[in-house]
Amino acid sequence: MKLYSEMLNIERAKDRKELMCGELKKKNIEAYFHKAVDYKDTKKEDILLECLQYGPWGQFHIQNMAATLSHSRAWERFLQSDADICFIMEDDIFISDDLERWLNDFSWWPVDADIIKLECWVEKLYKNGAILFEKPGIKHLNRKVKRLLTRHMGAAGYLLTRSAAEKLLASKPFDMVIDQMLFNINASKVAKNMKIYQIIPALILQGNEPVKRTVYMGNRQNVSGIKLFKQELRRGLYEISVPFKTIIKFIVGKASFEKITYKNKY
Repeated sequence: MKLYSEMLNIERAKDRKELMCGELKKKNIEAYFHKAVDYKDTKKEDILLECLQYGPWGQFHIQNMAATLSHSRAWERFLQSDADICFIMEDDIFISDDLERWLNDFSWWPVDADIIKLECWVEKLYKNGAILFEKPGIKHLNRKVKRLLTRHMGAAGYLLTRSAAEKLLASKPFDMVIDQMLFNINASKVAKNMKIYQIIPALILQGNEPVKRTVYMGNRQNVSGIKLFKQELRRGLYEISVPFKTIIKFIVGKASFEKITYKNKY
């Protein structure tokens, strides 16, 4: 299968691009850099042509809209290519030494997979959070590939098929940040209808930034009062609204919880 690779980077984040170019070279991975959508130099009315200000997960901040649109632009460029698989990276990641081998041979790819998540969400790593996976999964290069059955945030590194990119783009206007859209199976309508897999231990971890760190996302204006209460209530309901078939899989032993980690090399 032919691969299209892109790393997302806003033009003013030159320090991040410089760091990531060095990381990619060390790991022998090639990727395109295109100008990502920056909320600071994009008119709000243009962003709102493709995004809603409120969705299933609550308030959709303008910074998150821009980040989501950056991913969608990459999917569009992927579909304009002749590649079969798209590899998306954000510009602040640690990359496993093993990743090159996984990208050079896709014989491990599950036949029904729409999206493969390569990343371990930092919060899950440090809080030792367990995630529900379908059993048994497959093994490849001393790691496992299992179907994801519960929410696992982070969109810093993932692979997707052409049909997945088409489905995601068809879901416009977007109503939640990219992490939730891709990997919140309970709240995201488009994610519910996809087969999403996870590599365990993960091959990518977010948090690799220049020494003189710059915050590029700005400050968010959060809702408060009754709006905040309604938002948190809705999020809580999504957290517990696990599909009945998923519960049955767990009860009969076809799914189990597993802690997600990141490992640089085997």
